[in-house]
Amino acid sequence: MAALTYGKSADDSGIRQFGIARAEAMPFRDARGEAITEADWAGIENRLGEAYRSLKASVSR
Repeated sequence: MAALTYGKSADDSGIRQFGIARAEAMPFRDARGEAITEADWAGIENRLGEAYRSLKASVSR
């Protein structure tokens, strides 16, 4: 979806990293449910931060 939105190739490594990181964060959060901890949220935040930095770098090229 990001590749289409930003007019980039789906094969772009930054776009791919973005999608993978976002996709991994979702089930990680879902698996923890009510037992999610602040450390878990920090890990999710870090992963999503990396994802969006990767997307930004790809879109900027």
